[in-house]
Amino acid sequence: MDTCDGLRGHIAALEEERDRIERRIRSVRHTLEALQAGAEPRMDVMLAGFNDHYRDEVISRWGERAFQVSNDWWHGKTLDQQRAWKQAAEDLVAVWVTAVKAGVSPTSEHAQSLAARHVQWLSRIPGTPTAEGDRERSIEMVKCLGDMYVDDPRFTAMYDDAAGATFVRDALQAYARTRM
Repeated sequence: MDTCDGLRGHIAALEEERDRIERRIRSVRHTLEALQAGAEPRMDVMLAGFNDHYRDEVISRWGERAFQVSNDWWHGKTLDQQRAWKQAAEDLVAVWVTAVKAGVSPTSEHAQSLAARHVQWLSRIPGTPTAEGDRERSIEMVKCLGDMYVDDPRFTAMYDDAAGATFVRDALQAYARTRM
């Protein structure tokens, strides 16, 4: 190894350390904001990133960069911004559940407008193919997420049951096939 390789390695190690320190600073700021807002900070929430729980899955499906960019985006949000984002996600799930209970067809205009809203919501997450405008990978991502909603109990439960998750999957996949 020559001197330049050694210096490059040292720079990479320092950048990793800087990134770890920046994440810690954001976490402490987040906890401080929660305390100042009168909320009881829960460490699992304060320290958890947007997709920390799904790190390995995100990396295996969309790469390390997608994980890091979206996780940095999440950690860069204030507590209020994180709450607003989570509320928007809960609102989206609620309208899906309402549509399922109303007996709407996954290919109906209503369901397809919900699918468009869902894809738009996904496109606000930096690092994802939808945010980057990569059409082919976006289609793949939307279809994959639809499958995960059905196949993974963590996601199926969000939509009340397998029927709800299947409806969302079918609507998203129809949207990806015909409108993306």
